[in-house]
Amino acid sequence: MRKFIPLADRILVLPERAPAKTTGLAQPKSQEAEPTEGVVVATGPEVRCQCGLTDCPVSGGEVVRVGDRVQWRKYAGHPVQHNGVEHKLLRLEEIDGLVEDEDEVEK
Repeated sequence: MRKFIPLADRILVLPERAPAKTTGLAQPKSQEAEPTEGVVVATGPEVRCQCGLTDCPVSGGEVVRVGDRVQWRKYAGHPVQHNGVEHKLLRLEEIDGLVEDEDEVEK
């Protein structure tokens, strides 16, 4: 198994497809919605907070960490094959935000 290390402010994400909505009609693959949410697999060395504070309130200065669930714009990034699985390679600025489940937010 090979390891992928993004450069600069790039983030490698494993997209998660939303559950298909069944209408009873077969839908061609070209009509399937492109996923816009996924889990961060790797981050580049420049994925850091740009606030300039010495004791940044963001955890360790990292804006996005491996394992975080993120959401991005529909046409952002580009597809990358890594170990036979299609991933999405995004810039930090293309990520709209972190996604948390409601039970994670309450903790």
